[in-house]
Amino acid sequence: MINNAKRWGPRGLWPYGVAVGAVAVAFCARELLHPFLDSHMPALFFMIAAVAVGFSLGIRPAIVVVMLGLPLADYFFVPPFEELAYLDKDDVILILAFPCVTLLFLMMIERLRRTQYEARLIAEVAKSRHDMLLRAEKRRVRAEKSISISNRLLRNLTDDHANVLYIGRVGSPYEYVSELLSRELDGDSCDTETETGRLLAALYPEDAKRVALHLQTTGDTTGRVLKMRLPRRNKRLGDLACQVEIFPTADGDYVVMRSMNEEAA
Repeated sequence: MINNAKRWGPRGLWPYGVAVGAVAVAFCARELLHPFLDSHMPALFFMIAAVAVGFSLGIRPAIVVVMLGLPLADYFFVPPFEELAYLDKDDVILILAFPCVTLLFLMMIERLRRTQYEARLIAEVAKSRHDMLLRAEKRRVRAEKSISISNRLLRNLTDDHANVLYIGRVGSPYEYVSELLSRELDGDSCDTETETGRLLAALYPEDAKRVALHLQTTGDTTGRVLKMRLPRRNKRLGDLACQVEIFPTADGDYVVMRSMNEEAA
């Protein structure tokens, strides 16, 4: 994109037409002042025209002004006027000084204009990226609010339904563990760092493998219900019949374990 800075000037042929018009205006102005200036400053107005065109339209149309203005200035405004029979010192000075000085000014102007255009391009890109960051930040804030609302709703749900033993969001550190499930968990299993680790630690190994296999399934938009057993620390009480449901939402997949025993409710 930075390479486009050299294309700051307008495109097409009309800038060259403007350059020819600027030469005509410069010639008319110098011709009107010729009785006062005589042979002094023969290329001044052509230099002004070249600088003005270079600043507005680019260096290429300005070079056209120099190429057209040089022979006009030498023929009409360098003595002997309107004669090209021979070259004297004044002709040589004009031929060397006018193009060199004018091109020096044009190169400096072109450099400044390219730098200005490059800065504008960078500013536009920065503004575009800033807008993208603002949109991304708004989406992030909306997602956080949605997750916060979901968490509050889930906690309210667990307060009203005592048979809910566990609620977890896959890929998120959020987990709700009921008091009953906490009592049944061993001390070592509470330190697991895996997703839905408390749930998998509470189940029999074969049931834990079934749940882990379903959690790895991607692209499933329908809920899945699994029946399994929850072993208790007090073996005399027997296993606790549970139902594990995995269902997708806009915020990700959720896992809910409910007790099917009336004593847990």
